[in-house]
Amino acid sequence: MKRYCGTRMRDAASACIQMHGGIGTTEEYELDRLVKRILMADMLFGTVDMHTNRLGQLIAIAARKEAETFGLEIPA
Repeated sequence: MKRYCGTRMRDAASACIQMHGGIGTTEEYELDRLVKRILMADMLFGTVDMHTNRLGQLIAIAARKEAETFGLEIPA
């Protein structure tokens, strides 16, 4: 969910800034605050890449535990 939302938020913010010709980077417009919130959310809660890597690690751990129950060994 974080990956989907985080990617879409950044794409939408980038498209808005492009559409308005850089107006979104000035402080008079609401778009500036939205872009800053998106950047802050990444800083506070982790980037899309961080969440994707963590999810991959958790899946690998679960797969190893499952394989152990069948007497198999998955290389690290």
